[in-house]
Amino acid sequence: MTNDAAEIERLHDLFQAQKEAFKQNMMPSYQQRIEWLTKLEKMILANQKEIADAVAADFGTHPPELTRIAELLGPISRVKFAKKNLRRWMRPKRRAVERTLFGLAQNRLMYQPVGVVGNMSPWNFPIDISFGPLVDILAAGNRAIVKPSESAPHTAELISKLLTKTFDPTVVAVVTGGVELAQAFTQLPWDHLLFTGGPEIGKRVMAAAAENLTPVTLELGGKNPTIITADSLTEKTVTSIMATKMVKAGQMCITSDYVFVPEGKVDEFVALCEQTLAKLYPKVIDNPDSTSIINDHHFRRLEGVLADAAEHNARMVELNPAKEAVDVDGRKMPLTLVLDPSDDLLVMQHEIFGPILPVKTYKTLQDAIDYINSKDRPLALYVFSKDQRAIDKVINNTISGGVAINAVSLHAMQASLPFGGTGRSGMGHHHGFEGFVAFSKAKPIFRQAPIDGSSLLFPPYGKAVNRLLDFLLR
Repeated sequence: MTNDAAEIERLHDLFQAQKEAFKQNMMPSYQQRIEWLTKLEKMILANQKEIADAVAADFGTHPPELTRIAELLGPISRVKFAKKNLRRWMRPKRRAVERTLFGLAQNRLMYQPVGVVGNMSPWNFPIDISFGPLVDILAAGNRAIVKPSESAPHTAELISKLLTKTFDPTVVAVVTGGVELAQAFTQLPWDHLLFTGGPEIGKRVMAAAAENLTPVTLELGGKNPTIITADSLTEKTVTSIMATKMVKAGQMCITSDYVFVPEGKVDEFVALCEQTLAKLYPKVIDNPDSTSIINDHHFRRLEGVLADAAEHNARMVELNPAKEAVDVDGRKMPLTLVLDPSDDLLVMQHEIFGPILPVKTYKTLQDAIDYINSKDRPLALYVFSKDQRAIDKVINNTISGGVAINAVSLHAMQASLPFGGTGRSGMGHHHGFEGFVAFSKAKPIFRQAPIDGSSLLFPPYGKAVNRLLDFLLR
């Protein structure tokens, strides 16, 4: 029996145990949910060093400060926001009654837990996306099983250790393993399944979930455009883009995947990139503040993207202030700009997920908008401008999972805002109230008053009914 086979058997046992536990308590109290959220919060805060060490072990190099910023701030902010608002979220909401029965009935909407939720988290944010969605899942009163990515094995082992120590397995459990386990995970009849990863695997997850009509939330990434208008091509703007692009060496689904600058401004943009990156990272390779590429496969993939651009004679600028050699063993590479790339290059065909940034130009803002709309809908879109009309034009004429104005990625750090994609970049949301709703059944409840007004709608029909219908249909 393979390790995956044993873990698959354990997964089925955990799933059945959680289903039975949910049947025994289908509407956990406010106090119970707060207790679960508090346990999660204390667990994260008490194990910050262990978390930073595990993430660094998986990446090779991953600054502990970055781990606290990118992996811990999100879940902790979400816990605090949920605890502050949970009582209001749980309260049934009154809804209007149709004129037919006005004064003779009441309507309300209650949010009920869906049951047992599966969470398949990725390797690039192994802590944030394992623990963050648990906030929404537990706040909504559900049980959960987490399947961390096998590409971050040290973090997966720590996630299992921490959650097993903190929660009863009928509330939160963890399974760890490879592809066979992942396939088995998607095939269970979950009450809801959350998957974060790439679109191709997302298709398989959705197909497997469809066999059980399992509702899914898919967070799939994409090629996120950044538009800079002429009035905002500044050091501040470029610093925001460069600093965010270097987070996890570009291995972030909401980083800038390509940048639009006004025609004739490419050289100015490049100069600002060189200037700002040198301040942020005087050294890129021999620098504990920079992150390694997760594994050899992805390192070779990125080398292939650059080789393809070189073979097609694309103009490339390596931002390498100390002129360091690429560290193959340490899987570190400098940030490279690819200028005016054609759409047939690999760098423009797929999400990059690494330290490579294509730079395109536009004559008019509408040209940039038209280009964005000709492609798959992105997970995020960024616009840097001082002109509110230009900002509104971009927002109103494009569709994306989220938008940040004069910043990159910061919208995803807001606990009050939903996070999710659209089209090929995903479906559904988590974070905040929308996350609570995503893992709840919004149950409509109608209550008939002692005086039964609905009898007016029953046969035998006659003039009185028709007069009533004439009034209602006016």
